[in-house]
Amino acid sequence: MPIYEYEILDKDGVAKGVFETMQKMSDPVLTTHPDTGEPVRRIFSRTFVGSSDSYDGGYEGGDCASGACGMASAGGCPDGGCGWD
Repeated sequence: MPIYEYEILDKDGVAKGVFETMQKMSDPVLTTHPDTGEPVRRIFSRTFVGSSDSYDGGYEGGDCASGACGMASAGGCPDGGCGWD
C-alpha cells in the first residue's frame, strides 16, 4: 500500500504539521485527521522511482541528455543527474 502525506490545517487553512498514513489507492482522500478530527489536505511528495544507477546518472544504456534513461530531462542533464534537478 502506498504512503500518503497530509498537512494538518489550522482554523485559517494554514498548514501546521504533516503526517503520513498508509492507504489503498482506492481509499478516499482524507479530509480530517483520523485521530484528532482536525482538517487536513493531501500533499504530493517527490518520490524516487528506478534504480540507484538511473538516479546518479550512471545509466548503462545511453546518455541522460538523450532521454535513454527513461526519465524526463528538460534541456538535458546539466548536473549529470538523470532527469533530476
